[in-house]
Amino acid sequence: MRWLFLTNSVVLLIAFPLFKTAAVIPVIFGTVLVITLMVLAGLTTSKYKWVHIANMVVALMGVAIFEVLAFATDLTTDPLVFLIRQGVALSFLLALYFTTRTVLGIFSKKQQVFHSDISESTTEPEESNEALLQEIKERNEHRP
Repeated sequence: MRWLFLTNSVVLLIAFPLFKTAAVIPVIFGTVLVITLMVLAGLTTSKYKWVHIANMVVALMGVAIFEVLAFATDLTTDPLVFLIRQGVALSFLLALYFTTRTVLGIFSKKQQVFHSDISESTTEPEESNEALLQEIKERNEHRP
């Protein structure tokens, strides 16, 4: 997922001169988008769960914005701009899929912890690790 955001950032930064516009707001928006994508790609780790939700929101907005921009681009006069915008939209669509799966996994893990059949014991972590290792060894011995 990080690579999708990094790739989108590089493509957008290189392609900005192709998006000929006299308005300053799209240039500022594009620059903020590139910086946001780079920061989110850098922060993406399993330690920070909120980053995955932010990634999902940014990917969703990216798909919507760049698909609308691609749709609004005249294919006959600006085929390269159309292809870049469509490619970025597809990349954001992949990022949306992967971040959605990650967020689903995060919430599924939380539910599994609450519904797990792990016995609550007051043993020390080392003792429970040894017991778990012993159980794994026993199960492996009984395999056909």
